[in-house]
Amino acid sequence: LVDEDWISFFAKHRISVGVSLDGPKHINDVNRVDHKKRGTYDAVVKGIRVLQRAAAHDLIPGPGVICVIDPTQDAAEIYRHFVDELELHNMSFLLPMGSHDQSDPAIAAKMKIYLADLIAEWRGDDNPNVNVRMFNSFLNHIGANNDALAMKAVFADEAVIVAVASNGDISVNDELKSINFGQNLGNVSDTSLRDFLANPVHAYLDEVWNKVSEECGECAWVGYCRGGSQHQVVSNRYSAKNGFNNKSVFCDGLRDTYATLAGYMLDNGLPEQRLIDNLYLARTGIEVAQLRDAPPGSFKRMIPIQRKAHA
Repeated sequence: LVDEDWISFFAKHRISVGVSLDGPKHINDVNRVDHKKRGTYDAVVKGIRVLQRAAAHDLIPGPGVICVIDPTQDAAEIYRHFVDELELHNMSFLLPMGSHDQSDPAIAAKMKIYLADLIAEWRGDDNPNVNVRMFNSFLNHIGANNDALAMKAVFADEAVIVAVASNGDISVNDELKSINFGQNLGNVSDTSLRDFLANPVHAYLDEVWNKVSEECGECAWVGYCRGGSQHQVVSNRYSAKNGFNNKSVFCDGLRDTYATLAGYMLDNGLPEQRLIDNLYLARTGIEVAQLRDAPPGSFKRMIPIQRKAHA
């Protein structure tokens, strides 16, 4: 749908555009179809090219791509398609929506492999300008050189999300549709932004953000990950039995991701004490049953790191 009128609007307000695309045509068109069940890849790429031409003329920032992870697909193939063929350098890989009641353990196991393959492809890329949001936000956090920057890195995504449907209905977040939470809180035609923000659902979600389950309490990454909430898929924490008092259904894959990225930073000169300090700092303000506020000295021993083997 992107055309020159949209470009003028984006340019006037300096709006950054992220385009949903799940990979090459044969992958994207499995689920992303139009109302006639036709694949949307060709039309979406046409719109991406319009955005890229506008960015080349400095009318708008360069567009990014938003890819919902399908763990059954090839992460390296998708990454290379975005970088080499579409020349996209800003990527946001989103965890699939779904609660503990809806999850498949086999998919969670494949997620570990997918994320590992994605990191390997990203680390092996000789293009320093490629920004994978899931990875770069974590690296910015653990590499921050003062308390303020470390906290900013953690809370950079703590913004209010307003999801607007095509009919004007507003919700707190599209990803919560899968558990029917915080949906249809009004319509843009009759609900002010002030009224939307006053809805108690926002306060409840803030509480969810600042509380994690007991099983997350002793995890070294809890301050950053927050049970998976850091990745804006709070539905991954939900179950009918416990509400949001669970770890992410993709916990194993996320923990391996953090450990690998931390090892990558240490291998490239990150001072070990900075890693310890920033992870420890991020734990402040989190409420969890039986969470022990360990001093930095003992906290260090709780951090699992995956580093490259050296000859």
